[in-house]
Amino acid sequence: MPTTALSELLNRRLELAGLSQKELAEKVAVTPGRISQIMGGERPGESLLEKICEVLHIPEEMLLNAEIRQIVPGVALDPFEQMVLGLNDLSDEQQDGLLAVYASYTGRSSLRNAATYRKVRDSSGGDDG
Repeated sequence: MPTTALSELLNRRLELAGLSQKELAEKVAVTPGRISQIMGGERPGESLLEKICEVLHIPEEMLLNAEIRQIVPGVALDPFEQMVLGLNDLSDEQQDGLLAVYASYTGRSSLRNAATYRKVRDSSGGDDG
């Protein structure tokens, strides 16, 4: 399976954390083989992705942002867009309202970026662990 932006980011974060794939597997309660699949380019399910993010101390949006760039080159969420999309108490429509105002000031394609983010988020693989 080809390496993806997501797996490259995970590999870098593992190195920074000083963890092996086996150690990560133990911390997130999956087999080393499952971690190997993810590092090889397979997307983890939402709950496993959350566990990996927690262990590696990185916001989930950073991982999704890496995957969005892989799928749609040139699309990347900036910190404000990541923050708004992380406000789980808001509906998609409320988030879009905030992003529309932001886009009017910055000229960014925030609503298109949000739609891409949601498409990637909602198309995540089966729910691991």
